[in-house]
Amino acid sequence: MMDRFVPYPFQNNIRHLPKEAVYECIMGLMEAHRHPEKVAQAATFDELIDAQFGSGIAKHFMKPYNFKVWAHPVAQMSRDWLGERVAMPDLQRVMGNVLLERDDVGWGPNNRFKYPLYGGTGGLYNRFMPYIQDHLTLNKSAVSIDAEAKNHSF
Repeated sequence: MMDRFVPYPFQNNIRHLPKEAVYECIMGLMEAHRHPEKVAQAATFDELIDAQFGSGIAKHFMKPYNFKVWAHPVAQMSRDWLGERVAMPDLQRVMGNVLLERDDVGWGPNNRFKYPLYGGTGGLYNRFMPYIQDHLTLNKSAVSIDAEAKNHSF
């Protein structure tokens, strides 16, 4: 992101961003912190992102990342499914991490997941593609499927 590695969860590790983006994220988070009632009022995931994370984190990470992950506009998603899937930011913790230049990587089930340095998670698939490409048919529509014979035609 922005030609930098930002540890997971992003919202706790914004210190790795360019200073302008760090400032934007902190200002947005502080503004969101001033209006806690908006968190309870948020009906959609989009509204919750703005209310809980602020405009900077929403812009730089939460909205583009979640659109990419779910392939669905966050404005059309309910907030009810979240549960423990998203680390909610704590203003004091974020500020401490920025000012003390501290990484905060201990949250959630993905805190030990390693991403490829180049190519994102798509790089994983590209590595084994030579072994499976003869068994894939892409960019075509199936016109018939015979489940018993385990056969299909395009």
